[in-house]
Amino acid sequence: LANLIFSTVCLLSNSISYVIFHVAACSFVLFVQTFKIPGEAIQALIKLVRDTAESCLPKLCEFVVDVISEVSTILFDMAKGRVMRLSDSISLTIGDVREKGMP
Repeated sequence: LANLIFSTVCLLSNSISYVIFHVAACSFVLFVQTFKIPGEAIQALIKLVRDTAESCLPKLCEFVVDVISEVSTILFDMAKGRVMRLSDSISLTIGDVREKGMP
């Protein structure tokens, strides 16, 4: 009789332990899988961003070169205009000095 009671208590104890550890293991697996799916999604997003950047890089470089070229052309034209105005002013001053004569 004691053996039967002891066996029943052991069976119940083992069954409860099995259920607790099985539920814990399944919960842990589900927990890991919930992080696996967002990780794969993030990896796919990073790959998409990388591919997009690689495809846009030549166009971006071409755009930057065009902007630098336009800015340098505008600056050169402004400098040329100032030099031309300065030379016209100097020419007029020299002309005025010649007309008036040197003192």
